[in-house]
Amino acid sequence: MLKKHWLFLLIILFLIILKIIFLTNVPEPILDESKYYIPAAKAYLEGAPDPNFQHPPLGKEILAVDMFFFGDNSLGWRLFSILAGFGSLALTYILALKLSKKPAIASFAVAILGFETLWFLYSTLAFLEIFLVLFSLLALLFLWLYIEKPSYKHLFFFSLSIGAAVAVKWSALLLLPPSLILALLFSKESASKILINAVFSLSLIILVYTASYIPYLISHTTTEWVTLHRQIYEFHNSLTFKNVFGYTSFNDSLFYHPIGWFLEGGAVYTLYKQNDSISRLVTMINPFVLWGGTILFFWYGLRGFLKRDPAISFIVLNLIFLTIPWLFVSRVTYIYYLLSSLPLFSILIAFFLFRFWENPLKRWDVYGFLAANAVFFFVFLPLLVGIQTPTSYLAWLIGYPK
Repeated sequence: MLKKHWLFLLIILFLIILKIIFLTNVPEPILDESKYYIPAAKAYLEGAPDPNFQHPPLGKEILAVDMFFFGDNSLGWRLFSILAGFGSLALTYILALKLSKKPAIASFAVAILGFETLWFLYSTLAFLEIFLVLFSLLALLFLWLYIEKPSYKHLFFFSLSIGAAVAVKWSALLLLPPSLILALLFSKESASKILINAVFSLSLIILVYTASYIPYLISHTTTEWVTLHRQIYEFHNSLTFKNVFGYTSFNDSLFYHPIGWFLEGGAVYTLYKQNDSISRLVTMINPFVLWGGTILFFWYGLRGFLKRDPAISFIVLNLIFLTIPWLFVSRVTYIYYLLSSLPLFSILIAFFLFRFWENPLKRWDVYGFLAANAVFFFVFLPLLVGIQTPTSYLAWLIGYPK
């Protein structure tokens, strides 16, 4: 049984080693960990007001549990994020396997996602995004199971997962429209039954979301809770580049817009300098996944959608709703908002690669793509785990000190 999944297990083992190196090399909070999410987790442990009211509480409650068991240190901040990352990789594998019925496609998807640079970093840090991804993938898995074999069990766990995802970040609501459309297009149930089930599902989602606020509701009134949600909406609605950074600049603001995600090289965070070497972290997307996935979305994915291929339509429709809406919001958008779409891009690429894999004469094309994807990861590996690196290497790689 394990022989079919050897590549998945090998990648997991390798990533565990890299995560340990990261925890050793980055013992202090970085980026928004120290500004938002670790202080919020500490506030939950101390029974103090949440300083990061802008997001629902579940992700921060998970971080608080991590700190409760493992302390106020690198392991206590990041262990549950790392576990959520491995859980998301496993769910990507299972989802790809369920969609394709091909272990090779599932292995390709994990090989692509496992060596995705942005994914590696944000599945290690104490951010909320990886918990959003975990619950979103769980919801997508149960959605597909519901489409294939409608049952209240699948509907229940889909609703539970979506509710948990929304309780981490509101952006999980983007999964609701494609879920309904896909059920109407491909489920064996009647449209009226699906709509009735949708009402049941929505009720359960609201219940799960509300339950995440139980610690807040114990000491606050319902009116205060409603007011809090109005404040959350107003905060996100006013989060324009000028309001955040205090000035207007097309070049700078482009970095915080989805179009800029394709054009910018990524942000660099310096940990420490010593003589002719430096330790840095970089937040950037592997172009083989983003560019490759985007090209295949238009060239391969949309054709599959128009042919009403259920699996390809499932991937494409969810990608549309997870990515396109960010183009039309006026607020600042961060590159890690793409994290939820990276597993689907990886699965889409894996489906396409399998077309070559079926022809023994073209298998080297598959090896070539997977190798190039991995080489990009390894070239930037020192900037993903905080390894002290010669400045000459950084000068060649990212134009240091620019």
